[in-house]
Amino acid sequence: MKKIPLLILLIVSLSAFPRGSGPGNKEGSDALETALTLSAGTVFASFLDGFVRTETAARLHSVFADGFFRSVNYLGEWKLFLPASLSVFGISRFLKWRHAERITGNMLVTYAVSGLAISAIRYPLGRERPFREKGNYSFRPFSGNDSFPSGHTQIIFTVLMTLGYEFGCEKYAFPAAFLVSFARVYLDKHWFSDIFFSAVLTTVVAKNIRGLSLRSSRRGNFFTYGIDFDIG
Repeated sequence: MKKIPLLILLIVSLSAFPRGSGPGNKEGSDALETALTLSAGTVFASFLDGFVRTETAARLHSVFADGFFRSVNYLGEWKLFLPASLSVFGISRFLKWRHAERITGNMLVTYAVSGLAISAIRYPLGRERPFREKGNYSFRPFSGNDSFPSGHTQIIFTVLMTLGYEFGCEKYAFPAAFLVSFARVYLDKHWFSDIFFSAVLTTVVAKNIRGLSLRSSRRGNFFTYGIDFDIG
């Protein structure tokens, strides 16, 4: 019986997963549907925060799990992501590796756009982190608490979903990114709803940035998203 809530949440997660990648979708309808699904899914995920923390993450603890999640946790560090992505983008642009340039450019734009949205939410809300033992509904606006949404999750999904959409394997990239992001719950740094919101939001942004990039590159403008200027 205890597995039923997680099964329901999995269904909600899959329903929130963006469908289609072409520019022919009804953008206004898709945006409204995604926003409503994201909001409803996050509220539902918040009801499972305590369950996932105590009945799932806590029960997973082992020597292997400790090593695995502590290692993959570093993949969400901006101190690793930004230098690496900027270096690859600069080298690719210099050597005219257009495909690599577009992929890393998409990553950087996805990181910037989703990061602005997350920053606009997390600092005003001031959600307490789980290790403070204040409960998952403890919010202290502008207090410096920044549990919701998860920044690590944003970076992990920026990388994996950008690559997933680029190479047509987004259905595999999403669960892989979610597994890596689960390190934040395992290490008691975030609530489950923190990583859920960041995961879906960043996935939506990555999908749309790729669409803009493809339309731009067809006109010969790489990483300019339809703005006609030459920086090379």
